[in-house]
Amino acid sequence: MVGKTITMFLVSGSSNGVSTVEISGWTGKILVCPRTDLAELAARPEPTRTGIYLLIGDDLNNPGQLRVYIGQGDNVLRRLTYHNSDSGKDFWETTIVAISKDESLTAAHVRYLESRLIDIVKRSPQATLHNANFPTTPNLPEPDRAYMESFLAEMRLLLPTLGYSFVQVQPVTSTASTPAAPTALSSPASTSPIFQMTMTQSGITAKAQQINGQFVVLKGSFARKDPHTALPSSIVAFRDQLCQKGILADTTQNGCLEFLEDVTFSSPSYAAAAIAGTSTNGRLAWHVEQTGETYKAWQANQVQRAAQANPSSAIDGDEDDDDTDGTDTND
Repeated sequence: MVGKTITMFLVSGSSNGVSTVEISGWTGKILVCPRTDLAELAARPEPTRTGIYLLIGDDLNNPGQLRVYIGQGDNVLRRLTYHNSDSGKDFWETTIVAISKDESLTAAHVRYLESRLIDIVKRSPQATLHNANFPTTPNLPEPDRAYMESFLAEMRLLLPTLGYSFVQVQPVTSTASTPAAPTALSSPASTSPIFQMTMTQSGITAKAQQINGQFVVLKGSFARKDPHTALPSSIVAFRDQLCQKGILADTTQNGCLEFLEDVTFSSPSYAAAAIAGTSTNGRLAWHVEQTGETYKAWQANQVQRAAQANPSSAIDGDEDDDDTDGTDTND
């Protein structure tokens, strides 16, 4: 993967005000601000252009989840002013606006982006879509469609760096059981072997793969249907979102839920807890499918191999962080 430079400018010198975010080589520009600083945003020229916007806030009905409204307009500021007086947008806390620096976005372009983003958020287990209407995707000429998909890809790259991972691109999983060996001065392979987690008494088996730093539970995995009461509310809410969106479903008669799509989790332990229905140390619960090696041991070996291949690095000793807080995943 080729590195990219992201530039963030704090307009007022404060992290709580308006910020502009750009990425090297991209014609687009993102503006972010709290709703409380909407007047500061309104004083800038960018929101008066054609663009796409997201209104984001906490979803009070689903603890730990976000609620998102997506819109577009020839004059984004006019739309934001209208929404600001709408009592139905009381959840709204953060404003994100995306425009083109060369003003090349047209009304058809932003309608395309609106439709695509709505579809993405509808499928995301990390957010609830506030939109009541779901517009169809405009049939753009092929060059314009390619331009908008490229524009959207940059948005999906930038927004997670701002803390909004509900638009994050789902990694493409593979069936490779072992990663390619890292070369000298390179990072470890971006795709891990397949990990497996088994709960023998419940008959639950799940598989996962780490791809470009994201831990992905694979389609066809199973999870406990009824979580323990001690399971953190954020994980319960995430599971509920998966069920509501038809991603985690009761397809069997064995008291398990099945993953009908690949699902990205923030960590192996978060994934393990969602599957086991109780707090679980994923670094010990997940094992390399072929070798039985724990995720913890596999990761340590990856770090060691990368360090040994890097002549600038020297690691002495064999320290261990001694995980002792694991939960037995055999029920």
